[in-house]
Amino acid sequence: MTLTTIPDELILLVTRYLEGALTLDEFEDAFITRTWDSDRLSHEQTKSFIYDVEHALVEHRAGLLSEEELRRELTWRIEQALMSMLDGAE
Repeated sequence: MTLTTIPDELILLVTRYLEGALTLDEFEDAFITRTWDSDRLSHEQTKSFIYDVEHALVEHRAGLLSEEELRRELTWRIEQALMSMLDGAE
């Protein structure tokens, strides 16, 4: 699989959680289901985004991040991903 940007589906999924359209459990289940085989991806930006989101979820489940901190981390990751995608479009 070759991608030039992070799939819109993943960006939308994180955004839906941040907007309150999905519960944390719904978001986590959907994200993991869609990304379980991400190690096969060739697009490093996408793999990095997936890793960062998964890492934040693990930190939250381990009690290292509150849900508010998780939301801040995911917001930052979305902003970084969008900026990176814009930079790559030039």
